[in-house]
Amino acid sequence: MGFRCGIVGLPNVGKSTLFNALTKSNVPAENYPFCTVEPNVGIVTVPDERLKNITRLLKPEKITYNTLEFVDIAGLVKGASKGEGLGNKFLSHIREVDAICHIVRGFEDDRIVNVNPDTDPVRDAEIINTELILADLETINRRIEKVRNAAKTGEKEATHEMEMLNEIEKCLSEGILLADSKLPKEIKQYARQSFLLTIKPMFYVLNISDSKQNQSVISSFENFISRNNAKYVKIACRFEADLLEFDEKEKIQMLREAGFEESALSKIIKTGYEILDLLTFYTVVGTETRAWSIRAGSKIIDAAAKIHSDMAKGFIKGEVIHYYDFMDCHGEEGAAKKGRILIVGRDYVVQDGDIIRIRFNV
Repeated sequence: MGFRCGIVGLPNVGKSTLFNALTKSNVPAENYPFCTVEPNVGIVTVPDERLKNITRLLKPEKITYNTLEFVDIAGLVKGASKGEGLGNKFLSHIREVDAICHIVRGFEDDRIVNVNPDTDPVRDAEIINTELILADLETINRRIEKVRNAAKTGEKEATHEMEMLNEIEKCLSEGILLADSKLPKEIKQYARQSFLLTIKPMFYVLNISDSKQNQSVISSFENFISRNNAKYVKIACRFEADLLEFDEKEKIQMLREAGFEESALSKIIKTGYEILDLLTFYTVVGTETRAWSIRAGSKIIDAAAKIHSDMAKGFIKGEVIHYYDFMDCHGEEGAAKKGRILIVGRDYVVQDGDIIRIRFNV
């Protein structure tokens, strides 16, 4: 699994339409608020040209791509942190994802029922972010009440936790998402362990039309993105969903004719991997060639554990060939003859594109 991505936003901004375009599903995307109540879940294969090239060379019996899970979460409204709309149910679903895909509406269409009177993606983004912050503040304040008495007695762990809670509370009270804050790593790790919502990496999707856009709306949103040092992609969700009936070549051609260089899925995968700091490594074992995702900076012992816990427990050494060396030498045998195989210990840091073989005791 690559990562689990939750699609969030106000009602009727295109969440379910985007979900359908990404997952080739057919979930309801009706023109009324709260069309989605329970989250829809779809799993897609992560396109990988390197894996395709490796398999063309090796012709394995089994090919396993990375996958990405999308969760279409019910629309959020102002006051959700206090139970408005689907409130707490919505927020609980966000806690279960790795990253947040925050979609906002950037097109005009009088036929679409909108919870707000006009199109303003900056306002809509701020509504969602405020509700996430308020929900986290409520969680933190409850925790402060539980820890306060123990901290007053001078109990060391409680005192330290109280200090972290106060820093988090101050940050949230200033309207800052924890993921965007300058809080120390230890406090951010505590926030992750506490399942706080605003610590989750987030990127934005500006849902546009495939026809002429209101440039002032787009410019305003891009200024918002720049001020917040955020990531975003522009996607014509309805247009992409309408292309599902075409084959891949026709779809790519029609996207390019409409001015889009790549598909919504490709854009979101690239952005998701970037904000989660993920890279891809590969294994060639027996008749299977497989892609895996792992956090950048991870060591080969972490990769071994991801493949199978026994590999990490009985780890002896790793044999690593980078993708480019593997292809240049026409496989493992050729790489060995040219001295392109690295023999590494458990502290080796995995690089994007590494092809890894783990030697271990059973």
